[in-house]
Amino acid sequence: MEVPVTLKEAVLGARIEVPTIGGPVAVTVPKGSNTETTLRLRYRGIRNRKSGQRGHQMINLKVVLPVAEEPELVTFLEKWQP
Repeated sequence: MEVPVTLKEAVLGARIEVPTIGGPVAVTVPKGSNTETTLRLRYRGIRNRKSGQRGHQMINLKVVLPVAEEPELVTFLEKWQP
């Protein structure tokens, strides 16, 4: 499943809430994450009919920019030298 994260959450790391089959779970977004970073939620996936155990749920992070223009972000990026 794809989970949207803000630029700030991706760069600095954060705790976010992610929906799962069993209900929402708090997940730590690692510092420096990028779009398509995959995180595994152990034993939060679909239950196996034969064994009764749950599988893992995989989530892909998707970095999204703010809808409204952020003048401070634009100014910072214009001056920033990678």
